[in-house]
Amino acid sequence: MNRKVLTSELPVTRGNLTGRADLIAQPEGKPWVIEIKTTQSRYALAPSPEELYQLSLYADLLDFKNPVIACLRINFRRGKVGVFYIQQSEQIIQNLKESVKALSLVA
Repeated sequence: MNRKVLTSELPVTRGNLTGRADLIAQPEGKPWVIEIKTTQSRYALAPSPEELYQLSLYADLLDFKNPVIACLRINFRRGKVGVFYIQQSEQIIQNLKESVKALSLVA
């Protein structure tokens, strides 16, 4: 039996940047950074640019190389879940690093 390890509410920190990743998984050695959002309206929405940067920041702070970044939107009232993920996140993470460096948030 191949067990999949999930870590929830993982603190991530570097310099002045801090956060808490909702879920981290590494099935078959491929890292996943997962954000969970609840909604009372549309659940099948792609993540906003801000949410993608949040996920990318967590991945970078965890030193993950090209992780899968994912957002789950849960509508409890309707019992529906929307799943959005990006398998090739390198360019998003590189853009984030350049933005953070320009703002001098991390050395």
